[in-house]
Amino acid sequence: MENSRLKKAMKTNGHQSNLAPHDLDALGGRVSARVGRAGYCTVAHAAELKILQRLSLEALEEFAREHGLIVVKRMAGEKFEFTRRWGTNL
Repeated sequence: MENSRLKKAMKTNGHQSNLAPHDLDALGGRVSARVGRAGYCTVAHAAELKILQRLSLEALEEFAREHGLIVVKRMAGEKFEFTRRWGTNL
């Protein structure tokens, strides 16, 4: 994961998010695996939502891009849906 770009994107309102990079890496791996099996993944689990809700929109898009995904929906912060980027094999 390209931590420097994601760290910059994680800064919201001048404050650095206190997320550990391994939390994002682990979540990215789980989401990528689910998308690889089903073609999409809806994240609704409380622990996973807590991680994603702390990201700015820019950081969320960067997180998805780094894992070969795109964010399809951000439903009021209660659910996030991911799908594969065109031309990526998971």
